[in-house]
Amino acid sequence: MSNSEIISITIKPSLQMVIVIGVLLFTACSTSENITYEENETYYYLSSTGSDLIREQIKESFKSIKRLQNEAVYQTYYFDKENPPRRSDLRDADLKVIADHSKLENHSTAGTALTISNTRGQIALLTAAHIVSFPDTIWQFAGESVPVLEERVNSVSVKESLNHYVYSDDRIILFDVIVTDTDRDLAVLSRDMSEDREYTSLETLHIPPGNADRMDWTDMFYAVGYPKGFQMVTRGMLSKALLNPRSRLILDASFNRGFSGGALFAVRSDGSGLEWVGLVTMASAEREEYVAPEETPEGEYRSGKIYEGPLFAQSSYRLNYGITFAIDINEIGNFFNDYEEELRDENIRIPRIQ
Repeated sequence: MSNSEIISITIKPSLQMVIVIGVLLFTACSTSENITYEENETYYYLSSTGSDLIREQIKESFKSIKRLQNEAVYQTYYFDKENPPRRSDLRDADLKVIADHSKLENHSTAGTALTISNTRGQIALLTAAHIVSFPDTIWQFAGESVPVLEERVNSVSVKESLNHYVYSDDRIILFDVIVTDTDRDLAVLSRDMSEDREYTSLETLHIPPGNADRMDWTDMFYAVGYPKGFQMVTRGMLSKALLNPRSRLILDASFNRGFSGGALFAVRSDGSGLEWVGLVTMASAEREEYVAPEETPEGEYRSGKIYEGPLFAQSSYRLNYGITFAIDINEIGNFFNDYEEELRDENIRIPRIQ
């Protein structure tokens, strides 16, 4: 080989060599600088409402929208299962003498209440009637259905006491029901707190009432309440149940127990914020029948363990999530007008509804 010859050498890079070169290039191009943002007093996270005004109105509304708990105590009398008495036999009878045994039982419901009046400490709350109403007597019948006077009774529960508790900040306040309209599913609770220096913690709702006549399909709304006891807000679209005589609205809201009595707000198209347009009452539900083991003091049954005891027919309601009903603001106004005298007697100043 002479000195003038050119030597050509071809090098095929391996995968390991390519990775090493890539790492070196990245290291050479990168710097040790950290990305920083300038502090800005107007910096905030984007609200799903798209409006700071609406967000603040919803936050303020919780000063008026409170969690409601209702507890009824019943004395339940149990009779001989082999020879249960007729219902007619128990009329004017001393249940303590006839019953085999008895025990106290608690029945409770949870919901939401809206402060509608606070005049010199006389406070009134609006809620759904079904969550504050408990029957005076509950009958449990045995066997097939027969004429009322011949029905055999397994047990009868008699209401001993009923209390309605409102959670306000770090306090629990006892209220009384003064008006109940089961057809509309609306009720008013009241409490005189004029002697309590902290009664102002229950503020009257500042969001103005709207007009249901102007509401239409697909209008945007916010529902505010306490489903499962949690302080929550949900958003959705509105449908109008035009054929319902009680002006019920249908919402695609996510409903859970405890939302009954929650406030319904609609968004004004002119950008001026929210209006109070209704009260959430209930969700669509289906009754389900099933077979279940006997209730025992021992409590839970372990899965995988063979059960050999008696079976009983049971029933319960399954919520159809996404189908929620509400009473519109016009019907709430009619309710206030119909019970104006009763409310005035309790020194309650009702809000003006268009």
